[in-house]
Amino acid sequence: SDEFIKEIQYKINRRPREKLNFSTPKKEFFKFIS
Repeated sequence: SDEFIKEIQYKINRRPREKLNFSTPKKEFFKFIS
C-alpha cells in the first residue's frame, strides 16, 4: 500500500550513510539545495 511505501521511504532516508560521512540523505539533499 502507499502508506507502507511511505513508511519505508521515510526510514531509508533518515538512515545515516557511511558514504555521506554518516549524515542522512535528507540532510545532504537540503544542504545541496540551499
